[in-house]
Amino acid sequence: MITIPFSIPCTQNVCLRLIKFRIFRYRSIEDSGEIPVDEKITTFVGINESGKTNALRALRKLNNKADTKFNRLTEQPVWHFRNFDENEIFITATFSIEKAERDEIKEIDENYGNLQEISFSRKKNMDLICHFEENDQLAIPYSKFNVEYIQPIKSIIEGINVTTFENGEALVNNVLSSIEQIGEGLEDDLNVRKQSILDQIKTKIDAVTPHLDAISPHHDNSEIETILKKIEDDVKPDNGEEVKNFLISKLPRFIYFENIGVLDSRINLQTLVDDIKTGDLTEQELTAKTLLDLANLDAIELLKLSSEEKKSQPRIIQDKDTLSQLCNQASLSLSREMDDIWNQNEHDVQIEVNGNFLRLWVTNRQDRLRLQLEERSRGYQWYFSFYVVFNVESEGRHKDSILLLDEPALFLHALGQEDFLTKALPQLSQKNQIIYTTHSPFLLDLTKPFSIHTVTLDKESSRRESHISKEHWATDRDALFPLQSAVGYHLAQSMFIGKNSMIVEGLTDFWLLSSASAVFEANGKAGFNKNFVFSPAGGGTKTIILAKTYVSQELNVGVLLDSDNEGKITKEKLVREQILKSNKILTLGDVLEKQGVTMSLEDIFPEDYYLKFVKQAYKDVIGEKEIKLESDNPMMVKRVESYFSKNQLGKFDKTKPALEITKEFGKTDLEKLPSELIANLEKIFSSVNTIMK
Repeated sequence: MITIPFSIPCTQNVCLRLIKFRIFRYRSIEDSGEIPVDEKITTFVGINESGKTNALRALRKLNNKADTKFNRLTEQPVWHFRNFDENEIFITATFSIEKAERDEIKEIDENYGNLQEISFSRKKNMDLICHFEENDQLAIPYSKFNVEYIQPIKSIIEGINVTTFENGEALVNNVLSSIEQIGEGLEDDLNVRKQSILDQIKTKIDAVTPHLDAISPHHDNSEIETILKKIEDDVKPDNGEEVKNFLISKLPRFIYFENIGVLDSRINLQTLVDDIKTGDLTEQELTAKTLLDLANLDAIELLKLSSEEKKSQPRIIQDKDTLSQLCNQASLSLSREMDDIWNQNEHDVQIEVNGNFLRLWVTNRQDRLRLQLEERSRGYQWYFSFYVVFNVESEGRHKDSILLLDEPALFLHALGQEDFLTKALPQLSQKNQIIYTTHSPFLLDLTKPFSIHTVTLDKESSRRESHISKEHWATDRDALFPLQSAVGYHLAQSMFIGKNSMIVEGLTDFWLLSSASAVFEANGKAGFNKNFVFSPAGGGTKTIILAKTYVSQELNVGVLLDSDNEGKITKEKLVREQILKSNKILTLGDVLEKQGVTMSLEDIFPEDYYLKFVKQAYKDVIGEKEIKLESDNPMMVKRVESYFSKNQLGKFDKTKPALEITKEFGKTDLEKLPSELIANLEKIFSSVNTIMK
């Protein structure tokens, strides 16, 4: 473990990838436990004041160039205010080490080339700790070094016949005394590969050489020299410290952005310059300074050029021209770069300086209407301000930062938020991991439920602690409301936007099928066609209601049902009531050519493959025990439910392993899936695509 000063920027093109974090005694969070992080986008959803922002702020403090102090008054939990400990760790984050980094580590020390993960922590005194444990396989304890190298030399010396040459006993004793001093003060378990210890040992070995030279005329020292050469060849210094420093240099920068940092369109340069000198900047001033940095403009220089005091008329004209050119170049640069991230409309950004004031204007290229930034939509203001902060804090690299977005796109309308979710976030996540908070249903990607964490407030406790869900959503009504609304929005979108809708029975069916299709597409194989949307109904009866509603809107509707009694009854009723023709209704048994077999979507998985995810989802209650299903029920879920009941493991919830499967689908290759599963999915894709033409 190593402790280093605060500011450690990521200086290389390749940084570490965040995989999990843990927050301890920070604001409203007592102990978050280990929270997994998606490799691209992670969402915290919850009501206002639930603690979402506190989680982002704790993460920001791990490595942010502006956030370098722990404020005991505002950041220490009130219930621990009196027992503040500046050496207490409040945030720990674990990162995966990618192949490119491992290759670089091998160049430093090939023995460390197989490191897979590294963790960093911050103490409340803001010391950064790199958790780098000793590698027992690479260590050479002194006890082993002594047996393999020192004792053989000692045995050779003790075997010399001291009576065969003059002063033999004294000369040999001198050698033995020098050898004894090599291990003096060294404990048996001490790693001799540590540079300081190895230097100490080699210095003492060098001290033996003169005594060996004294007996060399009377003794053949070739065996001893062979052992000494072996020490030189075998016992290399441990470059762990250099590896640590390399990994520290790779720590990504955490960039935090919230709505209160939105730019003003009228900036007082004199006030900004004064506050820059004192370091006492408001959020808006900090964003304004960031804008100037991005545009390569200096507030002091702008103020001097705009001032007319004590200047000749030619000098005033020259400075005005220079000021105009600087602002024009900066405006063109900002306008071009804004085009890359704002898809809602095309705008030109214009920077002007009049007297002591810097003005920001935005012109719509379609209607040529010129307005101040604050008179444009709040959505555009947010995008522009976020872009400014992101560019400067990431030092223009546009990559290898971790973006912490607090309630992003809050001022966009529903379609604007959806655009942000489906276009802007994926674009940013190609080069940066993103963690964002929201309470908007339009900013939740239900196709990736494993990346969504609910944040709730413990209303029963006097402390009102915040809790972050780890693998499965909390059951808190307030936290689930945005998620339930998101499902409702998805259904409404199917009705009013999507002309083709494929109804499936449950939300888990939607997750499993959409994520499976993504695996196929990522591997160049056909999944589901893009001409329809899935609509999870929530059961057989609700499938009938939903289908009837969609048909009344003259939509092209298909249905995929389980092959159980409820599915059979649902199909018969859909046909009997002339809601849908039978050729628009699929049952799993028919699709998989297993007519008469009772089955749900979980039965497309081989049993051992599905049980692997049951174990992952319920590792806290199952542990390492092997699951043996004894029920002869044909449906997988029913067999697992029976196993849980028999072993008193509580109620089995099939959404939990479904989440684990979708998580696996998000990072696996098609060739790694069981061949039986691939064949079943191909049949489902083909059948669904056929009826949805």
